[in-house]
Amino acid sequence: MRRKILIFIVLIANIFITPCALACGEIESLSVDGATVQKIGATSYLVTVKEGTSKVKLDAKTSYEWVDGYGPRTVSTNNDVQLKVNGYRCGYGIYSYDVSFKTLNNLIAENTDGSGQADSQPEATIETGEVDDSNAFGLKNLTITGYEIPFKNDEYTYNLEVEGDVSSLNIVATKYRDTDTVTISENYKNLAVGQNIITITVASAEQGSTTYEIIVDKKEPLSDNNYLANLSIANYQLNFDPSETTYNVDIKREKTLSITAIPESELAETQIIGNDSLSDKGTITVRVSAEDGSTRDYVINYARKFDIMDYWMYLAVGGGIILLVILLVINNKQKKKKASAQTPSEVKQPGNVPSANIATVEPTQEANTEVVAVSPPTAQVDNSSLEIIEPTNLDSPSAPTNSSAEKSEQTPNQQSDDSSATEVFKL
Repeated sequence: MRRKILIFIVLIANIFITPCALACGEIESLSVDGATVQKIGATSYLVTVKEGTSKVKLDAKTSYEWVDGYGPRTVSTNNDVQLKVNGYRCGYGIYSYDVSFKTLNNLIAENTDGSGQADSQPEATIETGEVDDSNAFGLKNLTITGYEIPFKNDEYTYNLEVEGDVSSLNIVATKYRDTDTVTISENYKNLAVGQNIITITVASAEQGSTTYEIIVDKKEPLSDNNYLANLSIANYQLNFDPSETTYNVDIKREKTLSITAIPESELAETQIIGNDSLSDKGTITVRVSAEDGSTRDYVINYARKFDIMDYWMYLAVGGGIILLVILLVINNKQKKKKASAQTPSEVKQPGNVPSANIATVEPTQEANTEVVAVSPPTAQVDNSSLEIIEPTNLDSPSAPTNSSAEKSEQTPNQQSDDSSATEVFKL
């Protein structure tokens, strides 16, 4: 039961939806002045024109919008054409209608109604088939070397975009009949920047003339400027000249150089090659690429120059080590000197002091006189300064008890004779 209900709903939907879909993009009417229009299919029309008619104007109506270039227009009768209706507004896409042409002698054209059917058909029999080239008019073919043109005999305007370095086009226009003449405007030989309208006119003594247009949009030419406006290296003098492409520079210990390269054209690009991990000798290339792809290389030949200041770190470390060693040596000496000052020095015993020359004098009177010895000074005694002192108590049998002579040692020259006199020397 449910299956039958579903089938019924589908049938009803098809009944109502299908006409709506067709109505969404249908042509309400199609007519051609001086010709007969016959609808030969759901989306096909046949237009019968008089012999010698090369162009006709299609008049058609629809409740929707025409696709650009495929609405009512003047067309050639040499080929089939299309009318297209934009059905996106009602959700059914583009609808295309084919219009073909047939030429008959002594055709009596009748007005058509809104359905595209003629009120009355001509008595002549309408035959289908290809159009005879002998009766065709216009261009049979149109080609442009290096470009694709969707050529149709009944389409008279084409658009083409070329690059800025294209100065001319190679156009080949083929006509149907040898008796026709084809004329191409001269501007295809020297294209200017911007829009160029090239006309191709086909003329016939019997059918007049028709003109095709090629609208050529030429872009601005690409720049070929691959020169540098400035080239510099930080901390180095380069003496740059845009026309000079080779430079030599002595570098220090850098691993890379700070290079500034400014092109003359804003459309050009620069690339620096070989400026990483520099060795002792090598080449750096500054490549300038113009907009059109042409390139120019500026070459920098570098060589590393010895400079003692490049080794300042090693010098600083070595100097610091040497200074530290010197300070340690000085400090050690000062410690030893301080320790020596705190320890008592050894007292040295005096050496043999040279004895004074003491002369022994025989006393004038015999008496036991004790000789007093005078210790000489530690320094060298000058004998010339000795003074002889006369004895004062020669008559006394004995010397004083508390004399300093008791503490002194007897000299070797002392005599034991009591009767001898002793001379005492005074220093």
